[in-house]
Amino acid sequence: MILGGGRREFRPTTIVDEDGKAGKRTDGADLIQTWESDKIANNVTFKYVWNRDQLLSLDPATTEYALGE
Repeated sequence: MILGGGRREFRPTTIVDEDGKAGKRTDGADLIQTWESDKIANNVTFKYVWNRDQLLSLDPATTEYALGE
């Protein structure tokens, strides 16, 4: 499980997050999408969560990787 310090740091300035705030990355990279694409390519189970309820609903028995902001 990876827990970050703010999803705005993971999103480019062109994307507005779930709270209506624009990302801060000026290099255009969407690190959340990159992480999700890697998990799909490796055929593993994963979940991106961004609030407490989503985190509490994670099932560690069926989720190999989790990313939380």
